[in-house]
Amino acid sequence: MINLDYICMKYGSEIAASEGGKSDKEKLINNTLGVLQQNGPYAMFLYLEGHKKSEIAEACKGKLLKMFQKENMLGNSIKTDKPVPAENTNFSDITTWLQDISSDIDKLLFFKQICQQTLLYARYHIKALKDDNKN
Repeated sequence: MINLDYICMKYGSEIAASEGGKSDKEKLINNTLGVLQQNGPYAMFLYLEGHKKSEIAEACKGKLLKMFQKENMLGNSIKTDKPVPAENTNFSDITTWLQDISSDIDKLLFFKQICQQTLLYARYHIKALKDDNKN
């Protein structure tokens, strides 16, 4: 049996451990989570791409892709004609892949739920970090 919660926890903590200050990470993760919840995974990746100069946004996008690429059960659950893009892949490949996922509502909802749980854990990990000026 696969523990999906553990996978979300693992990658959420990796996102939280990315470079950057606590307040910057917290703000980006909160905004990303809001975009995901209100507008879906496609909008979330567009939002992160719009902040690609931010190390935190790049780490978040990369870790989410890595999670579906490295965790076989997750990758197989949303399998499409296109393979899961690598962390540093061209953004047009990511959007094509997301469009493929979106063509199946079950895959899309599963993908959204896993991303949402991972970002929630990232947010809680970040909240547990020491303040920037106390490090």
